[in-house]
Amino acid sequence: MPSVPRSRASTSRKVRARVGRGRALKPTVGKDDVSDVEESATEGAPTRATKTRKISDDVSEDTTPTQPISAPPAPRRSSRRSEPANTVAAASSSTSTPARKSRPPAGAWRRSVAAPNVTTTVDKGEEKALQKEKRSLRRDRQVFEQESQRRRAELNKRETKVEKLDSQVKNKLAAVKEKEHDALKHETECKKWEQTLKKREAEFAQREAGLEERAKVLQKKEQDIGDRTLSVSISRSDEAINELDAKWKCALCFDVMACPYSLSPAQCGHTYCAVCILAWYLSKLCNTCGDWCDHLDCPMCRTLLPCSIELDEQPRQMYTLPFTPARAADERITQLVDILCGPEPESPSKASSSKRGKGKGKEKQAASTGDSHTGPSPPSTGWEYGGTLREEWQARSSRGRTEMRDLIALWPKITTVQLKALRDRVYAPT
Repeated sequence: MPSVPRSRASTSRKVRARVGRGRALKPTVGKDDVSDVEESATEGAPTRATKTRKISDDVSEDTTPTQPISAPPAPRRSSRRSEPANTVAAASSSTSTPARKSRPPAGAWRRSVAAPNVTTTVDKGEEKALQKEKRSLRRDRQVFEQESQRRRAELNKRETKVEKLDSQVKNKLAAVKEKEHDALKHETECKKWEQTLKKREAEFAQREAGLEERAKVLQKKEQDIGDRTLSVSISRSDEAINELDAKWKCALCFDVMACPYSLSPAQCGHTYCAVCILAWYLSKLCNTCGDWCDHLDCPMCRTLLPCSIELDEQPRQMYTLPFTPARAADERITQLVDILCGPEPESPSKASSSKRGKGKGKEKQAASTGDSHTGPSPPSTGWEYGGTLREEWQARSSRGRTEMRDLIALWPKITTVQLKALRDRVYAPT
């Protein structure tokens, strides 16, 4: 019986070689897949060993030639986390590559025993395992396709989001670049404006220096003009005083005429102050009869005056009034007095409320008022504003005008009593 153990050993070697080939054809998988494959291999190992034992027992009984046994299917993957591409490749490699037919050694056909029932059962189990594997592969493929579609949709969404973000970033970058460009333009414009302002400041400084020089020159000219005007005013005032003293002095009071009047009808044409000539004329009035008993003559040249007054006649005619206003002399005297007065000084209240001082500051107002006060002033003559001679002359002029106005109003119906009262009033001290 030495042939039986040889056949058993040969069949066991063939089965082991086929199992080794199936294991060698497995695809490379992850750690979880390797553990699953090892568990399935450990679970399927004893069944295959029992099958080979049965085959070896049958072979020992039957010496018919045995059919070649196909390679066992690849172990089923327990978990679905591994990549389906590797499992599909392993299944295709296990199904597509047929097991090699090992030729038995010489004299093995005689020794081997046919086992048709065992091979059929083995083929059916392999077919079932292959079908199960195909189903599982299909399910894995469907799951993989669904997962791939879901991930593709997510990737597409992410790509669209990324594209939107990219476009937004590009737009923002373009806006930032435009702002930078505008900022650069503004900077260049500001620099240009600064340069122009510096140039204008330099020009204004030069103009200010020139204006200061011109102001100094103008001040000198003003001083010269002030000196000249002072000299002119002094000379004019001297001339006016000389003219007043030479031509326009009253022969009765020996002062400048105030409201000059002349006697009428008179052939000499001499003029006197209104108050002076009125007092002289009323002084000749007789106290007893209340009339002019004696003939009157000019107090300066002694020219006889015709007596044309008739007190009994009423209403009395105006041509009988013995006084005539000397208007030409009055105008000339007022002109000379105005020349002696000079310009009217402004009071502080008027200067502050005037239009000239409204737009000026305190320094300019002080400078303008200081220039006017500190300027050279002519010597006092008494005829300037506030002078004694001027005030006295104005008082005499206003009194003479009022007295003559009252006499003219009362002359048509004046009586001796009224004439005496007028005389007393004129002679009364003021």
